[in-house]
Amino acid sequence: MNLQELERDLARVASPPETLTLLLITALAVTVVIALRNFSLRIILRRIQHHGSKLRWRRNSAYLTFFVLVLMLFPLWLPSLRTVTAFLGLFGAGVILVLKEVIVNLAGWFFIVFRRPFEIGNRISVGTQNGDVLDVRLMETSLIEVSAREHGGQSTGRVIHVPNSFFFTQAFANASKEFAFTWNEIKIPISPDSDWKKAVTLVEKAASQIFEHISEQDSRLRHSEHEYAIRFQRLTPRVYVDFRDGCIQLTLRHLVEPRTHRQVQDSFWRHFLEKLKREKKVRLMGPIPMH
Repeated sequence: MNLQELERDLARVASPPETLTLLLITALAVTVVIALRNFSLRIILRRIQHHGSKLRWRRNSAYLTFFVLVLMLFPLWLPSLRTVTAFLGLFGAGVILVLKEVIVNLAGWFFIVFRRPFEIGNRISVGTQNGDVLDVRLMETSLIEVSAREHGGQSTGRVIHVPNSFFFTQAFANASKEFAFTWNEIKIPISPDSDWKKAVTLVEKAASQIFEHISEQDSRLRHSEHEYAIRFQRLTPRVYVDFRDGCIQLTLRHLVEPRTHRQVQDSFWRHFLEKLKREKKVRLMGPIPMH
């Protein structure tokens, strides 16, 4: 391709008869491709029950339709740009430099779609943001924001739009794909003159009555073990004893699903405090940590 060929193409497109013909062919191509996309999508969606999977199919099929139409119609309107080399030569390195962020966002989208580090509905953290994945678009990923774990990990109602390039440049974590549970710790400070053995017994009893009983045969654990080789030797809650800041500190470590963290902790404290009312040998001390 040279400049003269491009000028001839532009002159041809500017000609009314040629323009009308090209518009008719373009309209026909768009109609056919979109009809094929809708027909195929209708068949595929009948076999899918999961809402997130349906959303991905609709979104990705729309992107694919757009790319197919571009590949079909660009050479039709500008025949001199039929070769890949000519196409790239038109835009040049300068355009790529100007569109750096766009290109990185597109690369991030390909990474998310094909590598699938997370899925719609997963709870993730990227940079300083935490949230549940709502949608993955070409330029950005939408999250429904959740508060930090130490503040309860509940939805704030705000939607965050994270550029896909962030998943290349910043560390991110998935709290619900690789492993269905996360480890949570509840810290219980008691006075030095308390009966710490009795306190440990109270905490263990409260944990056994409140927390979900998780066995090695649990399907959620089996999936994690099969897909990611994640395996824990101990699944039951455990109480650790420490002495710091002038008080005895009991730390209850247990497994919990990320979205039920606050509800489970609330239930534990309500139950434990009721039991503590009737126990004279155990006394809480100092401000109770929030995590």
